[in-house]
Amino acid sequence: MKRLEEIVKKVDEFKKAKNVSVVRCLIKEINKLYFLEVDNEPVVLKFSGRGWGEYEYKAMKTLYEEGYNVPKPYAFFPLHEVKDEEFSYGKLRRTVGWLVYSYIKGIVASNAFEKETILKATKFLKSFHDDPKHERERPFIEDYSKEEIRRGCVRLQVLAAYFSSKEVKKVKEFLKKYGNEVIDFKVIHGDYRPQNLIRTARGVAIIDFEGFSEGADPLKDLGIFLAEIDRLNSRKGKVVDLDEILKTYSIECNLRLRFHMVRRYLTIMKYDELWRIKAKNRIMKVINEEFP
Repeated sequence: MKRLEEIVKKVDEFKKAKNVSVVRCLIKEINKLYFLEVDNEPVVLKFSGRGWGEYEYKAMKTLYEEGYNVPKPYAFFPLHEVKDEEFSYGKLRRTVGWLVYSYIKGIVASNAFEKETILKATKFLKSFHDDPKHERERPFIEDYSKEEIRRGCVRLQVLAAYFSSKEVKKVKEFLKKYGNEVIDFKVIHGDYRPQNLIRTARGVAIIDFEGFSEGADPLKDLGIFLAEIDRLNSRKGKVVDLDEILKTYSIECNLRLRFHMVRRYLTIMKYDELWRIKAKNRIMKVINEEFP
């Protein structure tokens, strides 16, 4: 309790040092991380501009109490609600604010990009999904499949200039097939990629829970992971085959998994200009069942 009081005091001091105009400016940068010293230990102060900080706080609290290797959450300080459409997810309320949690020491998996770490992360993901405590009877949001399809189609429309009209139509038709799939709803991380995994003495630690869902398709985590490993393989030299990851997870590639891979490649297309053409080519290969 004393430590939490010290953290709250430090955050208050930090907030007073930042005037309103600075805070508004930070919102445009979406997220920003700061480090505070509390009792000579680093504490992370995250400005959550997308509006998912409150959910991230609850996610870390739940998983920390379950014994998972995640940051210890201390507090969430709300500022105001946000209603822009870019990061909306169903009808969930979003609140911009400051999130405070413990700093985890280790090496980011995307920096220590090696086969052993990636396969350990795959085994961890499988055990996380198979944890009985993470089974859910219903999705986190209403019309889960429709919302995932909608978000994919919106992203595709933004990137339509990089596809032919026939390719756009084909990708849309593929995305809509997801609506016929039967999903085993689980607790998922929502952005499971090497950049959000830390190699520590305790094993793999997970950070960044903005995409955390209390009931979603577990293959979303795996699809994101595969697409991001593919990008790192391409950039840093092939470290692990995607089929070895599938084997480690004990699954064969199916439509649900392909759907989430396509969704992730669309995200990569938007934010990674240098890998945009490769991501587009991967999308067409995944749709045609030529990859992975």
